[in-house]
Amino acid sequence: MVVLSVLVVTGVAAAVGSSMSEDSTAEAVLVVRAAGPVAEQPGSSTKLAGTYAALIPLDARIERTLYRDLPRGTTSYSTSNDPNTAILRLTVTAASPEEAIDGADLLAKEISGPNPPSPNIIDNSISVAKLPTSVDKTAATKNLAVLGAILGLLLGLVLLAFWRPRDARVDTLRELRALLSCLCFEIHLQNGDGLRPLFDALANREPEGIVVVPCQSGQAAAATALSRVLRKAFGSDRVQEVGPPESEEAGDLGPHSRASVILVAAPGVRKVAVAETEDALRRHGLSLDYAVLSRGSGVTPPGTPAAKDAPAQVAG
Repeated sequence: MVVLSVLVVTGVAAAVGSSMSEDSTAEAVLVVRAAGPVAEQPGSSTKLAGTYAALIPLDARIERTLYRDLPRGTTSYSTSNDPNTAILRLTVTAASPEEAIDGADLLAKEISGPNPPSPNIIDNSISVAKLPTSVDKTAATKNLAVLGAILGLLLGLVLLAFWRPRDARVDTLRELRALLSCLCFEIHLQNGDGLRPLFDALANREPEGIVVVPCQSGQAAAATALSRVLRKAFGSDRVQEVGPPESEEAGDLGPHSRASVILVAAPGVRKVAVAETEDALRRHGLSLDYAVLSRGSGVTPPGTPAAKDAPAQVAG
């Protein structure tokens, strides 16, 4: 469930991202040099580079000048300063690689040299170290795919936490006994192992009739196999097989109210299904007397010890 959620959400996010346009980012590298008396102070150029990195994106004069001259596809520009250096990095984002490169080239030349567009930049305090020749693409597909994978993982975990209680299953006789208050048996239908305790319990009770009920329609074959063995031991007129409660095959369960009811379930059956079947039987006036966890399939082979000895145990 978790893997499926990740794949589905990631696929949807990637499809959305592929329909979106990709932006290109170009970077120019500048060097800041403090001039005049300030240059004699230690780290003056480094401090000035940090000041420029914060000032340039906020300066209204620079913004008016640049957006007047920058290519139309330019979406944004920013500046940053490498820590403890006088290096100033200038990035421009545009719709196409050419516009990003042209914009970074123009912006770098505008703020460097003797005539910067703002008095807040000291003349000749910025020089160009490297102009852009290539771009980095901001791929919306990749970004959305990563986000989709994260959201898909979270969604899968939420669904798993919600579904797990509904999907709890019975795999062992101990789990079946913990779920039901009646006597529970494990029977291997292929070789008859486990039949004798069930025969003994039925013989001691001497019921007026025996009703075999599969927990689900998919376990009808196991219920049929068990019914055939019980008919050999107790007589065909005393053993009835019905469909799962609330199904068309169940028919009218009222006449079986005085019979011993045996629920047949296969390993892997949901605990919810077992509980719902028991509740449905109660609504029809039947109480669950025995439960069988059936393993294997088909009719018990003749001559097995459990099947052969059963009639002698219940006779009389």
